[in-house]
Amino acid sequence: MRHIFIINPAAGKHDISETIRTDIEKICAERNIDPLIFISEYAGYERDMTRKMCTLFSNEPIRFYSIGGSGTLYQIISGITNFETTEVACFASGLTNDLLKCYVGDISAFRSLEKLIDGKTDYLDLIEMGDVKCPNFISFGLGTGYFSDRFLFRVMSTIAPQFSYTLGIISDLLCNQIIHYEIKIDGVEYSNPYALVVCFNGLCMGGSIIPYRSPRPNDGTLNFVLIENMSRLEQFKTLFALKAGKTDKIGSKIRMIKGTKMEVARKDGQLLLFNCDGEGECSTNGSATFRVKPKSLQFIVPREVQILSAEE
Repeated sequence: MRHIFIINPAAGKHDISETIRTDIEKICAERNIDPLIFISEYAGYERDMTRKMCTLFSNEPIRFYSIGGSGTLYQIISGITNFETTEVACFASGLTNDLLKCYVGDISAFRSLEKLIDGKTDYLDLIEMGDVKCPNFISFGLGTGYFSDRFLFRVMSTIAPQFSYTLGIISDLLCNQIIHYEIKIDGVEYSNPYALVVCFNGLCMGGSIIPYRSPRPNDGTLNFVLIENMSRLEQFKTLFALKAGKTDKIGSKIRMIKGTKMEVARKDGQLLLFNCDGEGECSTNGSATFRVKPKSLQFIVPREVQILSAEE
């Protein structure tokens, strides 16, 4: 098996690329592994390098180690060309690492190269739209403009990493932009003006927004949150209710739907902007179709952790 490590030096508060490179070389030498190590050079580098490695080693099993945050993991997964022969592990060095919040146990093990190399395989669902393969969430509306501004996002993430997503949504709230989306979920019409639309496969958005208490990243379904047009004050209240998981306090202007496929477009035909695990993306034709890709990701995790149960 090829062990390929992709390091994002921009993830987290500090650049750990040189330190982690030394650790990788030492630990792999002890296990008689010949690692390939790459350090990200530009936005989207992780996806490009993953595609190149998948092509170069198309006849071999590969394991990618994502060393960074949620965006780094998303970029690597979206670059995979053959999920049957490719595994992915996540060394948590980002600001939030949202997908890992689906796990309980010794979470610190996600920062152990040894425990990841010796880890076990979980088969997780993905959110799929063409080349986009997202493990955790995709959102439209509030926060999209903020997350697309990489400089502002980087500055605020450094100052207040646990609240950067919340601050982004608040900044968009002040603009109070409501967009009329044409939406179908599993063929059922939900078109309406919405402030925020989120498709969850995982549990958490932005490190602290957890509307669902028991989503499953491996149950073959997705969880959709649709928040309708409301005043700024109502939107602020809704945001903090979502952070606390108190969706029963929001009222009738939120819809929470379970399904497998969502078709979405802007009624005005303009470009559809969306956010994938903190990475700004956009649809080129103003519409998109997202569907669940069941148990397609071979996700390598430490043996000390497990996916949380509904009770947890």
